[in-house]
Amino acid sequence: MNQSPNRWQQALAGITVLIVVVTTIAGALLLALSDDPAVVGQRPPTATRIVLSTIALQTATITPSATLTPTATPTQAETATQTETTTATNTHQPTPRRPTHTPQPTATRGLPIATTGPGPTQTTTTTDGACSYPGSTIYEPLPGEILTDITPVVGTAVYPDFSFYKFEIRPRGSDSNDYLTAVTREQAKPNRSILWEFDTRAYPNGDYWLRLVVVDSTGNYPERCAILITIRN
Repeated sequence: MNQSPNRWQQALAGITVLIVVVTTIAGALLLALSDDPAVVGQRPPTATRIVLSTIALQTATITPSATLTPTATPTQAETATQTETTTATNTHQPTPRRPTHTPQPTATRGLPIATTGPGPTQTTTTTDGACSYPGSTIYEPLPGEILTDITPVVGTAVYPDFSFYKFEIRPRGSDSNDYLTAVTREQAKPNRSILWEFDTRAYPNGDYWLRLVVVDSTGNYPERCAILITIRN
Protein backbone atom coordinates (compact mmCIF):
# COMPACT_ATOMS: atom_id res chain seq x y z
CA MET A 1 0.00 0.00 0.00
CA ASN A 2 2.90 2.41 0.61
CA GLN A 3 4.20 2.01 -2.99
CA SER A 4 1.15 3.70 -4.70
CA PRO A 5 2.11 7.33 -3.91
CA ASN A 6 5.61 6.68 -5.19
CA ARG A 7 4.30 5.39 -8.52
CA TRP A 8 2.04 8.42 -8.95
CA GLN A 9 4.91 10.77 -8.25
CA GLN A 10 7.13 8.97 -10.75
CA ALA A 11 4.38 9.12 -13.44
CA LEU A 12 3.79 12.82 -12.82
CA ALA A 13 7.51 13.53 -13.10
CA GLY A 14 7.66 11.61 -16.41
CA ILE A 15 4.76 13.58 -17.87
CA THR A 16 6.35 16.84 -16.77
CA VAL A 17 9.65 15.93 -18.41
CA LEU A 18 7.81 14.94 -21.60
CA ILE A 19 6.01 18.29 -21.69
CA VAL A 20 9.31 20.09 -21.23
CA VAL A 21 10.89 18.13 -24.08
CA VAL A 22 7.97 18.76 -26.43
CA THR A 23 7.87 22.42 -25.54
CA THR A 24 11.60 22.71 -26.08
CA ILE A 25 11.38 21.11 -29.53
CA ALA A 26 8.48 23.37 -30.48
CA GLY A 27 10.36 26.39 -29.29
CA ALA A 28 13.39 25.36 -31.30
CA LEU A 29 11.27 25.01 -34.44
CA LEU A 30 9.73 28.40 -33.88
CA LEU A 31 13.13 29.88 -33.34
CA ALA A 32 14.36 28.36 -36.60
CA LEU A 33 11.40 29.72 -38.46
CA SER A 34 11.97 33.12 -36.95
CA ASP A 35 15.42 33.19 -38.52
CA ASP A 36 13.92 32.61 -41.98
CA PRO A 37 13.56 36.00 -43.79
CA ALA A 38 10.43 34.85 -45.48
CA VAL A 39 8.77 34.13 -42.16
CA VAL A 40 10.10 37.08 -40.26
CA GLY A 41 7.87 39.48 -42.05
CA GLN A 42 4.78 37.34 -41.41
CA ARG A 43 5.24 36.59 -37.60
CA PRO A 44 5.35 39.18 -34.94
CA PRO A 45 8.63 39.09 -32.99
CA THR A 46 6.89 38.70 -29.61
CA ALA A 47 5.81 35.10 -30.27
CA THR A 48 9.34 33.79 -29.99
CA ARG A 49 9.84 35.59 -26.70
CA ILE A 50 6.63 34.12 -25.27
CA VAL A 51 7.63 30.55 -26.22
CA LEU A 52 11.13 30.95 -24.80
CA SER A 53 9.72 32.47 -21.61
CA THR A 54 7.33 29.52 -21.26
CA ILE A 55 10.16 27.02 -21.75
CA ALA A 56 12.35 28.77 -19.18
CA LEU A 57 9.49 28.99 -16.67
CA GLN A 58 8.62 25.32 -17.02
CA THR A 59 12.28 24.30 -16.80
CA ALA A 60 12.82 26.32 -13.60
CA THR A 61 9.57 25.19 -11.95
CA ILE A 62 9.79 21.44 -12.49
CA THR A 63 12.05 19.80 -9.93
CA PRO A 64 12.44 16.05 -9.75
CA SER A 65 10.94 14.74 -6.52
CA ALA A 66 12.98 12.63 -4.18
CA THR A 67 12.43 8.96 -4.63
CA LEU A 68 11.27 7.30 -1.43
CA THR A 69 12.97 4.07 -0.61
CA PRO A 70 10.42 1.44 0.39
CA THR A 71 10.89 0.12 3.89
CA ALA A 72 10.68 -3.61 4.27
CA THR A 73 7.89 -4.65 6.60
CA PRO A 74 8.74 -7.72 8.69
CA THR A 75 6.51 -10.66 7.97
CA GLN A 76 4.52 -12.47 10.62
CA ALA A 77 6.95 -15.38 10.52
CA GLU A 78 9.93 -13.11 11.21
CA THR A 79 8.03 -11.37 14.04
CA ALA A 80 7.15 -14.70 15.60
CA THR A 81 10.77 -15.86 15.31
CA GLN A 82 12.04 -12.70 16.99
CA THR A 83 9.43 -13.01 19.75
CA GLU A 84 10.35 -16.64 20.39
CA THR A 85 14.06 -15.78 20.43
CA THR A 86 13.54 -12.92 22.89
CA THR A 87 11.30 -15.05 25.09
CA ALA A 88 13.79 -17.90 25.09
CA THR A 89 16.60 -15.52 25.92
CA ASN A 90 14.75 -13.85 28.80
CA THR A 91 13.42 -17.12 30.19
CA HIS A 92 16.76 -18.01 31.72
CA GLN A 93 17.05 -16.12 34.95
CA PRO A 94 20.07 -16.47 37.23
CA THR A 95 19.24 -18.34 40.39
CA PRO A 96 19.74 -15.99 43.35
CA ARG A 97 22.32 -17.26 45.78
CA ARG A 98 21.41 -17.27 49.40
CA PRO A 99 23.98 -15.53 51.58
CA THR A 100 26.21 -17.87 53.49
CA HIS A 101 25.52 -17.67 57.19
CA THR A 102 28.69 -17.77 59.22
CA PRO A 103 27.97 -18.76 62.81
CA GLN A 104 29.26 -16.27 65.30
CA PRO A 105 30.58 -17.32 68.67
CA THR A 106 28.09 -16.67 71.43
CA ALA A 107 28.88 -15.93 74.98
CA THR A 108 28.06 -18.84 77.28
CA ARG A 109 27.20 -18.12 80.81
CA GLY A 110 28.85 -20.41 83.24
CA LEU A 111 31.02 -20.52 86.26
CA PRO A 112 33.30 -17.53 86.79
CA ILE A 113 36.97 -18.04 86.05
CA ALA A 114 39.02 -18.02 89.19
CA THR A 115 41.82 -15.47 89.31
CA THR A 116 44.74 -15.23 91.64
CA GLY A 117 46.30 -12.11 93.02
CA PRO A 118 47.00 -10.24 96.24
CA GLY A 119 44.06 -9.81 98.55
CA PRO A 120 42.64 -10.83 101.92
CA THR A 121 43.49 -14.27 103.25
CA GLN A 122 40.96 -16.86 102.15
CA THR A 123 39.84 -20.00 103.90
CA THR A 124 39.08 -23.47 102.63
CA THR A 125 35.67 -23.75 104.28
CA THR A 126 32.62 -21.53 104.55
CA THR A 127 31.55 -23.11 107.83
CA ASP A 128 34.46 -21.63 109.75
CA GLY A 129 34.45 -18.28 107.90
CA ALA A 130 34.91 -17.22 104.28
CA CYS A 131 36.68 -13.87 105.00
CA SER A 132 34.26 -12.12 102.63
CA TYR A 133 33.60 -9.07 104.83
CA PRO A 134 36.39 -6.45 104.52
CA GLY A 135 35.95 -5.33 108.15
CA SER A 136 36.66 -8.84 109.45
CA THR A 137 39.74 -10.05 107.61
CA ILE A 138 43.10 -11.71 108.37
CA TYR A 139 46.00 -10.74 106.08
CA GLU A 140 48.86 -12.38 108.01
CA PRO A 141 49.72 -15.17 108.59
CA LEU A 142 48.75 -16.76 105.29
CA PRO A 143 46.73 -19.98 105.07
CA GLY A 144 48.96 -23.03 105.52
CA GLU A 145 51.80 -20.98 107.02
CA ILE A 146 53.95 -22.60 109.75
CA LEU A 147 54.05 -20.52 112.95
CA THR A 148 56.60 -20.58 115.74
CA ASP A 149 56.98 -18.63 118.98
CA ILE A 150 55.11 -15.30 119.02
CA THR A 151 53.59 -14.41 115.64
CA PRO A 152 51.77 -11.10 115.01
CA VAL A 153 48.34 -11.49 113.40
CA VAL A 154 47.65 -8.63 110.93
CA GLY A 155 44.15 -7.80 109.72
CA THR A 156 41.10 -5.54 110.00
CA ALA A 157 38.48 -5.51 112.77
CA VAL A 158 35.84 -2.81 112.26
CA TYR A 159 32.06 -2.92 112.14
CA PRO A 160 29.13 -0.48 112.62
CA ASP A 161 28.20 -0.21 116.32
CA PHE A 162 31.45 -2.07 117.09
CA SER A 163 31.70 -3.76 120.51
CA PHE A 164 34.72 -6.10 120.39
CA TYR A 165 36.58 -8.66 118.30
CA LYS A 166 38.00 -12.02 119.32
CA PHE A 167 40.20 -14.83 118.02
CA GLU A 168 39.02 -18.40 118.31
CA ILE A 169 41.01 -21.58 117.71
CA ARG A 170 40.27 -25.28 117.30
CA PRO A 171 42.35 -28.27 116.24
CA ARG A 172 41.99 -29.40 112.65
CA GLY A 173 39.60 -32.36 112.36
CA SER A 174 37.54 -31.40 115.42
CA ASP A 175 33.92 -30.32 115.27
CA SER A 176 33.28 -26.81 113.98
CA ASN A 177 31.56 -25.98 117.28
CA ASP A 178 34.69 -26.77 119.29
CA TYR A 179 36.25 -23.31 118.91
CA LEU A 180 37.80 -21.90 122.06
CA THR A 181 38.24 -18.17 122.61
CA ALA A 182 41.95 -17.35 122.63
CA VAL A 183 41.82 -13.56 123.11
CA THR A 184 39.29 -10.67 123.18
CA ARG A 185 39.94 -7.03 122.25
CA GLU A 186 37.57 -4.10 122.73
CA GLN A 187 39.26 -1.61 120.40
CA ALA A 188 38.49 -1.60 116.70
CA LYS A 189 41.44 -1.93 114.36
CA PRO A 190 41.58 -0.28 110.94
CA ASN A 191 42.86 -1.91 107.78
CA ARG A 192 46.04 -4.01 108.13
CA SER A 193 46.64 -3.44 111.79
CA ILE A 194 48.24 -5.84 114.27
CA LEU A 195 45.25 -7.45 115.91
CA TRP A 196 47.05 -9.89 118.21
CA GLU A 197 50.47 -11.17 119.20
CA PHE A 198 49.83 -14.88 118.87
CA ASP A 199 51.99 -16.94 121.30
CA THR A 200 51.99 -20.33 119.57
CA ARG A 201 53.88 -21.93 122.45
CA ALA A 202 50.63 -22.11 124.42
CA TYR A 203 49.38 -24.82 122.05
CA PRO A 204 50.71 -28.23 121.11
CA ASN A 205 52.25 -28.62 117.66
CA GLY A 206 49.74 -29.40 114.95
CA ASP A 207 47.26 -27.93 112.51
CA TYR A 208 44.67 -25.43 113.78
CA TRP A 209 41.85 -23.27 112.54
CA LEU A 210 42.38 -19.67 113.62
CA ARG A 211 39.21 -17.54 113.35
CA LEU A 212 38.52 -13.79 113.70
CA VAL A 213 35.04 -12.69 114.86
CA VAL A 214 33.99 -8.99 114.97
CA VAL A 215 30.92 -8.39 117.19
CA ASP A 216 28.60 -5.37 117.50
CA SER A 217 26.72 -4.16 120.59
CA THR A 218 23.78 -6.48 119.92
CA GLY A 219 25.97 -9.58 119.73
CA ASN A 220 25.69 -9.91 115.97
CA TYR A 221 28.68 -10.25 113.66
CA PRO A 222 29.39 -10.19 109.92
CA GLU A 223 30.97 -13.05 107.98
CA ARG A 224 33.81 -14.47 110.04
CA CYS A 225 37.33 -15.10 108.76
CA ALA A 226 39.11 -18.40 109.44
CA ILE A 227 42.49 -19.66 108.17
CA LEU A 228 44.29 -22.97 108.58
CA ILE A 229 47.75 -22.67 110.15
CA THR A 230 50.40 -25.05 111.48
CA ILE A 231 52.06 -24.60 114.88
CA ARG A 232 55.54 -26.04 115.08
CA ASN A 233 57.74 -25.08 118.03
